[in-house]
Amino acid sequence: MRHVICALLSFAVFLPLRAEPKPPAPDADVTVILIFKGAYSPSAILEMENESARILDAAHFRVGWHIGSEASGETFHDLAVMKFAGSCRFDTEPPPIHGGFGVYGKTRVVDGAVQPFGEIDCDRVVGAVRNALMGGDYRRADMLVGRVLGRVVAHELLHILTRSVQHSREGVNKSSLTVKELTGPSLRLGTEDADRLLVDGDD
Repeated sequence: MRHVICALLSFAVFLPLRAEPKPPAPDADVTVILIFKGAYSPSAILEMENESARILDAAHFRVGWHIGSEASGETFHDLAVMKFAGSCRFDTEPPPIHGGFGVYGKTRVVDGAVQPFGEIDCDRVVGAVRNALMGGDYRRADMLVGRVLGRVVAHELLHILTRSVQHSREGVNKSSLTVKELTGPSLRLGTEDADRLLVDGDD
């Protein structure tokens, strides 16, 4: 899928870039454009990128990242766009809605065909982290927000990259994930998903 970025970013709200942007991987198998509709924590987004990349690396699948305004006017061969609603950072006061349960992310499907567009509900992600925090965890709350975001993004990327709404029996691509799975020390790519990605990468 080949896309010109400027046509995709007309609906974006661009916030300041993180202090130390990671250079896009020149040999990435897919480039992910990140579009934020609200506030975000730079450290959480960096953790998100690292966690998603770690999961997909099990299939030797390399991911490049761009904040939306970094990509304006550029063209990429393989592209996915992730839009983030709500606040992607941990705040002391809980939001008025979203207890952390429900749908954390979704991938756009049109006439049965999976599109390269994902949407992430940051308020639900932060709510999930809030429900899991204990004691000293509050000092690393944004890191945990990034970890959960990374796993949700990896889940949606699997739908996009394999062009399938199919879920798996194990790993990050299960149809539903518990708060413990989302926030725990490790969540892996399932064997069947790794095989599907390897086949797709050889196309």
